[in-house]
Amino acid sequence: MSEQTPIEQAARRLQEAESTRTPCAPVRDLIGSDDVAAAYAVQSLIIADRIVAGGVVVGRKIGLTSPAVQQWLGVDTPDFGVLLADMEYAESDTVPMSRLLQPRAEAEIAFVLSADLADGPFTAESVRVGRRPRARGHRDRRLQGRRLGHQTRRHRC
Repeated sequence: MSEQTPIEQAARRLQEAESTRTPCAPVRDLIGSDDVAAAYAVQSLIIADRIVAGGVVVGRKIGLTSPAVQQWLGVDTPDFGVLLADMEYAESDTVPMSRLLQPRAEAEIAFVLSADLADGPFTAESVRVGRRPRARGHRDRRLQGRRLGHQTRRHRC
């Protein structure tokens, strides 16, 4: 059996925190504090494992789109993520607290596209919004501590 890579170790640490409902140490000791590609590789591995276990991709998320928020957190680009079916709650649903470790609420704007997007370039005609549901963001932290900046953004996976 081969040893796990730092990416795999980071993913496993975050997955363990989620499954045991116990916050973990940040993963920057494994992947560094400013390696965006490594952070997205961790995220991709976690999502791939969830899909293998039956998870269904229902959307994508773009966060940190406001320059003011980026400046506040010390980052210079938005971040991106995948939304799975078990992450989706209707407006009238109650989010079970047992599912969260350190819950946070965020204001969100959501769009449901009328069709999946193919490779760009994109135009107003190629990106049609099917509906604009009300949205509320629920964010959860698996990490111990409260460090802001690139480390928070990349390691909250």
